[in-house]
Amino acid sequence: MFRIEVDSGRKELLVSFRQLRDMLVERHPQITETPLFINHTLWNRDGDRIFFFVRGNFNDRHRRVNVPVTMRSDGSGLAHGLHRLPALGRRLGQNGLVRPEGVHPWPAAH
Repeated sequence: MFRIEVDSGRKELLVSFRQLRDMLVERHPQITETPLFINHTLWNRDGDRIFFFVRGNFNDRHRRVNVPVTMRSDGSGLAHGLHRLPALGRRLGQNGLVRPEGVHPWPAAH
């Protein structure tokens, strides 16, 4: 996952798939051979935490990887499990794009 400054184009790697695999391999041994993807990425309203799911083999019920993950907005503090949700701060953003400076509603569909 990268954080990208749109105006400057500056990119910063926050977490790699290798880091996610290494964090989850004990719980999901099949993860070393599983193509992974990141899904449902949300910033908290305070702008200092990110929540997302690490997923793989999503159509195979017995080999599925579906793990909620949190981390600080700089990529540190990587942790998995729903028990980490209180660390997200007040609330996750809903009904809009949440940025550190506030909530920006989704553009209206045309």
